[in-house]
Amino acid sequence: MLQQKIPFYKIRGFGLKMNATIDFIRQNVKSLFLSLSLVAAPVAVVVVIFAILIFKGFTGVGLESLQPGSEVFFILLGGSYLGIILISLLIFALIYSVVFSLMDFYDAQYPNTFLSGEIVNGSFNSFLSIFVLLLLGSLLTIAGFVLLIIPGIYILITLTIAPAVLHFEKKNVLQAIKRSFELIRNNWWSTFALLIVTSILQSVVAALFMIPFYVVYFIFMVTVITAQEQGSDIMDHTGTLLAMAIGLGFFIYGSYLTRAITITGMTFQYFHLVEKKESKGLISEIESL
Repeated sequence: MLQQKIPFYKIRGFGLKMNATIDFIRQNVKSLFLSLSLVAAPVAVVVVIFAILIFKGFTGVGLESLQPGSEVFFILLGGSYLGIILISLLIFALIYSVVFSLMDFYDAQYPNTFLSGEIVNGSFNSFLSIFVLLLLGSLLTIAGFVLLIIPGIYILITLTIAPAVLHFEKKNVLQAIKRSFELIRNNWWSTFALLIVTSILQSVVAALFMIPFYVVYFIFMVTVITAQEQGSDIMDHTGTLLAMAIGLGFFIYGSYLTRAITITGMTFQYFHLVEKKESKGLISEIESL
């Protein structure tokens, strides 16, 4: 049975926004999974490599060199984690772009099918701009937290709809940030509530990907304790370390995939705010008559 197409620009209460988020993901679960896997899986491997480098760095130098404040400590900790942060922003920008590209194809072609390769190719149209937006947004949020905690929280919630503004309204980065503050005015609390609930849903689903990781982590800790008792080097247990890396990679891969839940929810919040303030969907329906 063909499912009804979900209208984007529509005023929705909290429950209807959650329903729209879940229904959209359910209708497009195959396309979304394959498209996100094409970008998330390779990046998860890269993040695991960084994690391994961190581990090898901390186990490959003397403990006296790893005291807080030492040069080696800051090189290993700062350099590796800076790389992970930049890669995380890149993958978040990719996930945003893939979700938005899927929405573009869905709006234009539903109920016709669309290939995951087409979705990924379409995602590169706004990828770089979204990455710059996320980077600038992170700096603004950090500045807000440094000044006072409350401004940081306000900026953080407000900018959750900025990527949707940038993509669907073809704004540049600064215009998208300004537009987000305009749309969020008098709607901050509803946006905050939707973000909290979709984040909880995302965490619950992501927890399924954590199970293999914690199983391997338990085995890893047992191996560490055994190695310490026997006086052997943990780095000799290559198989255990490899399994640990695979478990970590699967967990990171799952966390990337499930982030689409929150992104989809906040995008429907954006559609709701635009319709509430400007009646874009209603005007479009009238013009099509």
